[in-house]
Amino acid sequence: MNITAMSECSDADFPCPGDLESGYQERVAAGRRRMKDSSAVVAALARDVHDTLPDMCARIERLGAMFADYRVVLFENDSSDGTLGYLWAWQQENPAVTILTDQFGTARWPQVADPARGDQMAAYRNGYLRHAVERFAEFDYLIVLDTDLAGGFSREGVANTLGHDGWDMVGSYGIQVRPYAGRQDYPVFFDAWAYRDVGHPEAHDYGELNPRIYRRGQPLLPLWSCFGGLAVYRMEALRAGCRYEGGDCEHVMLHRRMRRRGFGRLFMNPSQMVWYTPRSPSHSATT
Repeated sequence: MNITAMSECSDADFPCPGDLESGYQERVAAGRRRMKDSSAVVAALARDVHDTLPDMCARIERLGAMFADYRVVLFENDSSDGTLGYLWAWQQENPAVTILTDQFGTARWPQVADPARGDQMAAYRNGYLRHAVERFAEFDYLIVLDTDLAGGFSREGVANTLGHDGWDMVGSYGIQVRPYAGRQDYPVFFDAWAYRDVGHPEAHDYGELNPRIYRRGQPLLPLWSCFGGLAVYRMEALRAGCRYEGGDCEHVMLHRRMRRRGFGRLFMNPSQMVWYTPRSPSHSATT
C-alpha cells in the first residue's frame, strides 16, 4: 500500500493578516517545540470513506510525525466500499495504527441535527475513546478528526493550538467552500450542530453561524462546544471519565460532561483550520 496525499489543504489560501503574523508564528514555533516533547493519540470514525483514505492516512502520519510518539485508533463499522480492507492494510504497514471494527447493520445518517443520530454517533465514538484511554492513558493528547475531509486540515494550525496554554479542548474553524448569499466560493463556517457559544446550551440557527468568518492568528475563542472536523483534547480530561452521550450532538454532550467535571476550558482556534471541501483555485480568502 502506497500512502501519498494528493490534495493537501493550503494554509496559504487563508493567510494570516500582517497585524497578527508575529504572534501567530510565535505560537506555531512554540507548539512545534511542545509537540516534539509530547505524545498524541489520533482517533476517528471510518465508514465508507475509501475514496478519502489515501489522503487522510498520509495526513495523519504527517501529523503524528510532529510528536515524539503517536498512535492511531480508528473505529470502523458497516462499510461496503473497501474501507475496512484499506484500513487492515494500513495497520499491517504502520505499527502505530489500531483498527477497531464492528457490524451493527445500521443505516448511515445524513448530515442532520437529529438526537437519534447523536445517540448512534456517541456509541460509535465511545468505541475509540475507551480504547484510547485504556491503552494509551499516559499519552498527553487525544486528537479527534473526521476521515472524510476532502480538503484536509492544517497541521500548522494544530501546532498553533499546542503553542497555547490553559485549555482542555480546542476545536477547529471548519470551512465548507460553496456559493452562499449570492457569492461564489464563499467560506462557510461549517459543523454548526456541534457549536455552542458560551451560555447557549441549545443549537444555534445555521443562518446565524454559517456567515461567520475568522482570521488566522486571532485569539482562541471561548465557547461551550465545537468540533469543526478536528479537536485536540488534553488526555487528563478524558482519563477523568468524560465520555460521549446521546440526546443531542455527541460532541456537545461530551463537552457538557467535561465542564461538569471541571474541564471547562473549551475553545475554538481560528488558526486550526479544516477544509470539508477541496479548495477552489479561484478563491483567495483575505477577509
